[in-house]
Amino acid sequence: MDALLAFPFDDPGWPGKLMLGGLFLLLGPLLLPLILVLGYLAAVAHSAAVEGAPLPAWRPWRQRLRDGGRLLLAMLVWGWPALLLFSTVVVGMLVVPPGPLAGSRLAGTLVDIAWLVQPVGLAWALLAFLLLPLQLRLSAGADSWRDIASPAQLWRALRANLWGLPVALLKELALFLLSFVGLFLAGIGLAFTSFWCLLGLARLASELK
Repeated sequence: MDALLAFPFDDPGWPGKLMLGGLFLLLGPLLLPLILVLGYLAAVAHSAAVEGAPLPAWRPWRQRLRDGGRLLLAMLVWGWPALLLFSTVVVGMLVVPPGPLAGSRLAGTLVDIAWLVQPVGLAWALLAFLLLPLQLRLSAGADSWRDIASPAQLWRALRANLWGLPVALLKELALFLLSFVGLFLAGIGLAFTSFWCLLGLARLASELK
């Protein structure tokens, strides 16, 4: 864990690179900055495989956008069933007054279905969380989003890292929890601590086979 958290600070230019990454995460809802962050993480996963390599530059922007777009598309392909996790919220908005289906015969059926599929969404969200380091690893040398989303490629990566995945998952979870430290820094710090931990995740991905 120490190596995952400390390696960005070996680069003399880390303050500017981390500040820019945190700023892009703050602007993530605009989508384009989020794609840049994903492209940068793919570059880190590639460069961090070389011991002592500095953090990559944010430029060229076009390459970061291209790589980030590939990674985002692959994540959406595998991650969309996780939206079922919010099924009870969506159905609740429809069937609870003043929802359009409040009091209708269909309301009870929709509630039953929502409760049925919500655990599927939770399980899939956990799967997507597990796959993220593998997708980052695949993105480092991918020519298209299909190389990252390919079930065959993911299965091959899963088998190659099978024994190390439990430890990698624990490290990923620790990084995720640590990212919330920024909440104590006036809230706005969450984006910057999150980006720092995402760099650690990219470094973790670089260590996978």
